[in-house]
Amino acid sequence: MHIVQLVNERVPVSKYGGTERVVVWLTRALVQMGHRVTLIAPEGSTLPGATVVTLPHRDLQRPDLDVSRLLPAGTDIVHAHRQMPDTLPVPLVWTLHGNYPPGTVLPPNTIYLSANHARRFGSTRFVYNGLDPSEYRFQAQKGDYDLFLGRLHSVKGYRWAIAGARQAGRRLVLAGGWRPSLRRGISFVGSVGGARKAELLAGDHCPRS
Repeated sequence: MHIVQLVNERVPVSKYGGTERVVVWLTRALVQMGHRVTLIAPEGSTLPGATVVTLPHRDLQRPDLDVSRLLPAGTDIVHAHRQMPDTLPVPLVWTLHGNYPPGTVLPPNTIYLSANHARRFGSTRFVYNGLDPSEYRFQAQKGDYDLFLGRLHSVKGYRWAIAGARQAGRRLVLAGGWRPSLRRGISFVGSVGGARKAELLAGDHCPRS
């Protein structure tokens, strides 16, 4: 198949970038399976194995972006990582990588990230985000900290991590963009990627069920 993916942010990323990493990993896997992949992304994007079509970042943000003029001959399907009008001459699906307010009705070609994510929007269609395990490592000996990894915005729930660490008397490391006011026992290390991200994840002591 010839699959076109569309993403709003430049790829690859060096630090934080959840959606962008998913796009890279998905593209690599599709190419390895023998599919042809074209990536429509902001200027400066590169992705070995795929044909990259770039646009200015501001153009990709436009809700009325005409993607049909960018589609190469032989396109079988478009997988967008942002919502866009379903007016293309080929099938279109899009993955919701975030959330909308309760009660929002989304089009039937929306793909969600988990069964719970889909259920909150009255759907059953979901595909788990994949990752490349070679970019991570397992470490049996854990550190003396728990880890929050993500943007330090209220929608990501970092305050719950802080509250939980306070109640449990645990040391907490926050890794993500934007620096809030903190207290003793909470370390802020900023956006992390690559080896540093893998190191923090491997050493995270937080028990999980």
